[in-house]
Amino acid sequence: MSAPQCPCCCTPCSKGVHRSHQLYALFSYVFHSLGMTECYLLGVMALDRYLIICHPLHYHALMSRQVQLRLAGASWVAGFSAALVPATLTATLPFCLKEVAHYFCDLAPLMRLACVDTSWHARAHGTVIGVATGCNFVLILGLYGGILNAVLKLPSAASSAKAFSTCSSHVTVVALFYASAFTVYVGSPGSRPESTDKLVALVYALITPFLNPIIYSLRNKEVKKALRRVMAGRGGSRL
Repeated sequence: MSAPQCPCCCTPCSKGVHRSHQLYALFSYVFHSLGMTECYLLGVMALDRYLIICHPLHYHALMSRQVQLRLAGASWVAGFSAALVPATLTATLPFCLKEVAHYFCDLAPLMRLACVDTSWHARAHGTVIGVATGCNFVLILGLYGGILNAVLKLPSAASSAKAFSTCSSHVTVVALFYASAFTVYVGSPGSRPESTDKLVALVYALITPFLNPIIYSLRNKEVKKALRRVMAGRGGSRL
């Protein structure tokens, strides 16, 4: 008779429940670390657009290669550090051996498996993630407020349109990311039906990362020219 399978993974439970809990915590930590890193990188990208629109003459001095590397490195460090608290709190919960009714081991479905009351853990998760993402979101709003103020002062409509075009792809990604993240992680996990959590999880875990390269690429002139050449070549071959 084969060994029973642990929820959320395909490893047998023969080596103990403790190992499966460690796998839960590891997966949750990596997933949320990458999500938090993306959150901070969106803030860095907003800063980049603010400098290039509001301070174009000083952009290369303010956003040098060294500064870019430091901002990127700080985003990764901050992302993996902020995810430690939710992952650690979830790892300390005693889990019942049930199957997770979700696509992956996210915080809310994992806490539903706990054999104890998780209301305090849910509040702690919401506070940590809410503060970490909320502060970054306020920063992005402030930067785009400065961008909007600068764009409205531009003398020509063509310059304003070009500035808005520069920011449109980033604004789209920010809206998708924060709308789905706030829906899932800010608030009590038990306040929404599981079907809603699954639907929103598809947005931030699958659809948003899938759309990111498409959104950014379509704003790139070189990519547009390459697509036109491909489409023109296909049209010519059919003739």
